[in-house]
Amino acid sequence: SSSSSSSSSSSSSSSPAATSLSYLIPNDKKIQPDIQIHFGSITPKMEDLRNFNTRPEYQDVFLQKVKGYTSVYMPTLLHPHSVGFIQLQNRDPLSYPIIQPNYLTNPHDLQVLVSACKLIDKVYASPAMAQLHTRFLGDDLLPSPYDKNTQTDQYWEYFVRHQASTLYHPVGTCRMGPPDRPSSVVTPSCHVIGVSRLRVVDASVIPYVPSGNTNAPAIMIGEKVADMIASSLPAPRISSLQ
Repeated sequence: SSSSSSSSSSSSSSSPAATSLSYLIPNDKKIQPDIQIHFGSITPKMEDLRNFNTRPEYQDVFLQKVKGYTSVYMPTLLHPHSVGFIQLQNRDPLSYPIIQPNYLTNPHDLQVLVSACKLIDKVYASPAMAQLHTRFLGDDLLPSPYDKNTQTDQYWEYFVRHQASTLYHPVGTCRMGPPDRPSSVVTPSCHVIGVSRLRVVDASVIPYVPSGNTNAPAIMIGEKVADMIASSLPAPRISSLQ
């Protein structure tokens, strides 16, 4: 699984990367957010666009169209229902694996991202943002066959499908679980099932994408397993000094 995002831009001031984060819970039936919104008053450079896996055909257009300071809202899908896979291409250990994320193959994911984009569009249309003379630049970057005012859902579906990129939060390729479960790769102590003296200790053991960034959980897992390993070692012998 992986997380996906799309962005909208307007004129504003400039400051480092994501200056604020917010989380959205779509309805009262859920206790965890489905959307994480990154906000940044930034003017992306080519390096930034490449880091976010922006489609190459849009990179030059973006740099030509976007002048001066811009602000970017990126709604990020936290709990995608679309599930991808990673598998070996052949027996050569130097061959790249086959990675298929299957982004947006489940209709739920597109629906949630569209709802987030519509909310962000309302934020940009608010009186507070109007005082900053903001202007949505999505149409400049990606002319749509749909009208944003009369065909709102189709407009944002088209926008998401063409502008979505990755935030590099994939998990679950070595998911943790009970040894008797077919999908489990490692035990709760991160031992690889069926292989002795081997552990996997990184974000790949997390079964499902957490409600936020994966860096802190990965550090936590590493610290926990380090404690497990340390506690399993024999106590060091301390010789008395004569």
